Amino acid sequence: MARTVRNYKIDTRSARARLPAKPAIHWTVISPGCSVGYRKGRTGGVWIAKFVANGLRAQTTLGRADDIIDADSGLSLSYSEAQEHARVWFAETARQQSGNRISPKHYMVKDCVEDYVAEQRRRGSKSLTDTISRVQAHIIPALGSIAVSKLTAQQIRAWHSDMAGAPKRLRSRRNAAPRYQDRTDGPEAARKRKATSNRTLTILKAALNHAFREGRAASDTEWRRVKPFQEVETARIKYLTEEECSRLTAAA
Repeated sequence: MARTVRNYKIDTRSARARLPAKPAIHWTVISPGCSVGYRKGRTGGVWIAKFVANGLRAQTTLGRADDIIDADSGLSLSYSEAQEHARVWFAETARQQSGNRISPKHYMVKDCVEDYVAEQRRRGSKSLTDTISRVQAHIIPALGSIAVSKLTAQQIRAWHSDMAGAPKRLRSRRNAAPRYQDRTDGPEAARKRKATSNRTLTILKAALNHAFREGRAASDTEWRRVKPFQEVETARIKYLTEEECSRLTAAA
């Protein structure tokens, strides 16, 4: 679940109970142009979502607040549940207003990374060649056919770990079968594989974050939970022992 934006006036039952029953809406800004509101009536309140962008405004009722009935994500919604429902609606509304009517279930990781590459090309990214190489070699073959809305932290972690355990991929001709270097074991080789996996994970998360900002993903919760391998970016410095120093001096 994404982080809940707090509002002490409406984020608890007891706080809402102190409010008078009025047509006025108490708004909480979730992100620029995206707000969740609460309107209290005589028999309880309702949650409302509002989306404003490019001079256009849209508003919808999300459901009843859990003022009387305990929250169940259906008949009544808690404050945090209302925000989660609103985020899904914000994403769909943004797609409709921008003319991008791809359903979330049809927006795949392949589409996501291709959109990101296009944006990087537009920006003139200096690392575009490396990004395209990693996308084509590691991201699309393994995750490309998964819908962004269905991608889980567990799937990303498994993919990230599998990359770290695989041998280094060698350059090959276009459309040719991939070739791999004979695997070299040892702490330094393992560190390099993990560092490479981290760099590819960074590209995947950047692409997913771009999709989230553009309204093509309802939540960024799953990939935010995936962390890179720690302390693998710098090679370990090894010092000679006294015995090794003596042997080196003698050999010299």
